[in-house]
Amino acid sequence: MAGKQLTLTLTLLALVLVTTSPAHAKIKEAEAAFQAGDFATALKELKPYLKKKKQPTKANLILARMYLEGLGVPANYSRAFQHLSHPAKKGNAWAATELGKLYLTGAGVMHSNAMAKTWFEKAASVGYGPAQIELGHIHAKGLSVASNQIMAYAWYNLAASSLMGEQRTVALQYRDQLATTMTDAEIIVAQARSLDWADRIKVVEPEIISLLDQATLLAEKKIEQAGTIIVTLNDVVVKKIVVEEKKTTLNATKKPKNETKKTPNAPQKPAKISTASKPKNKISVTLEEEDLSFMQSISAVITSMIVSIFGSTEPGDPASPAPQKKPVSAKSG
Repeated sequence: MAGKQLTLTLTLLALVLVTTSPAHAKIKEAEAAFQAGDFATALKELKPYLKKKKQPTKANLILARMYLEGLGVPANYSRAFQHLSHPAKKGNAWAATELGKLYLTGAGVMHSNAMAKTWFEKAASVGYGPAQIELGHIHAKGLSVASNQIMAYAWYNLAASSLMGEQRTVALQYRDQLATTMTDAEIIVAQARSLDWADRIKVVEPEIISLLDQATLLAEKKIEQAGTIIVTLNDVVVKKIVVEEKKTTLNATKKPKNETKKTPNAPQKPAKISTASKPKNKISVTLEEEDLSFMQSISAVITSMIVSIFGSTEPGDPASPAPQKKPVSAKSG
């Protein structure tokens, strides 16, 4: 029993030493620089790993992305291939997909449709939508396999169910375009096949070093959340205003009990025009105080919601990264 406790203690100590080591700190700094769009600093922090044969997965992924898209360095598909290989073999879905694209186009590596299909299947098997689209292309065009519209439709359909936004639209376009050349029976079979695959796939979150893209997606989600909150609060404010207006109207129509009835034919004296404002009655003062208190509480709620969604708005907070160009990856053959 004591031996097991000692082993556990040593393991935990090793993990602490790894996560606090200078090498780990450099990767964190490189990742932060990459996220901020400072690719020169990111490359500087990762230079110690360029000469090593075995490199940390995170370093590989950052360097692969930089060499694939020419971020801070000239685009170099051969070097991108080198940095993609290790993460792809470790099961990284994004790296496997990008590796498949390089094999498919022969960029930085010898062209091989069969190898491309193998890497796409590894990524698609864990629910990675972009790899599923690529497999749709493989079967639709008959690359390394016989052309099969049912298989292609099934992969496009599966990709559409796992993707969002523009990528989902692209998958649907490929699927629907293919459907124009298929019979109803073939489409039913393809849909059934994609549903069967979806039930068996264990979806995992791919570790994609595309932090700028992730930041944009996160910002869009936060804006959507803030919009929903503001609409809800606006409805509450409107309802409150309507209620207060009804109260004001009701109080205005009520006559004081001690008010004497006026004689119908009695001549009325002209009202005197005065620039001095009349003192407010207790009802008006109470209503204004309630409105002020209510609006202050609403303002506090909105402020707290915005801070909880977007974080602190103090000047010391890091600025959001400047928008970068859209990632460019190798096109399917």
